[in-house]
Amino acid sequence: MATTEAQVLQRYLPDYPEGPLRDRIEGTVVLMLSIDARGVVTEATVAKGVHPDLDEAARQALLSHRFEPAMRGDEAIAVTQFPYAFTWALE
Repeated sequence: MATTEAQVLQRYLPDYPEGPLRDRIEGTVVLMLSIDARGVVTEATVAKGVHPDLDEAARQALLSHRFEPAMRGDEAIAVTQFPYAFTWALE
């Protein structure tokens, strides 16, 4: 029985938080997600942060993302501890 990982269907891109934008802070926030069998993010925790404002904005954004759920054979399954990297970069 093949298992496929969850895949992003809809991304939510938040505004750059004012403080880190002013201070020109960039980086990648690593989060661990719980995604239910409908593809809804039910929990997002920061595993590796960059700045408190960037970490929280990334966490909130991931709670709005929608995923194609992970599959085990023909059955959609919930997953926990799904790693996701959210990168903040200034242009």
